[in-house]
Amino acid sequence: MGRNDPEARARALGAGTGAAGAGGLVTALTLRDDGRRADAAQALASWSAATPQADLVAWGRALFDGRPAAPLPLPATEAWDYGLIAALAASEGTVAR
Repeated sequence: MGRNDPEARARALGAGTGAAGAGGLVTALTLRDDGRRADAAQALASWSAATPQADLVAWGRALFDGRPAAPLPLPATEAWDYGLIAALAASEGTVAR
């Protein structure tokens, strides 16, 4: 999977397999970064609809929009893959620690 192959990246991230969980947010962020804004917005909307925690949705949307986000609104014991996203975002300065 090459970095310059957005189709392969989207397939590897499961862009067509559903929006639930951190993978849905990662898919939206990856599509955005690959310049596929319409697909990214659709993936973000699907992830948002599949995510029951409003504060988590607000956090993910802030990351997607490139706005500084609050700290991850999940306790460390429940963060799972979202914790990885938060750590990456923090290293880029887009999320508070």
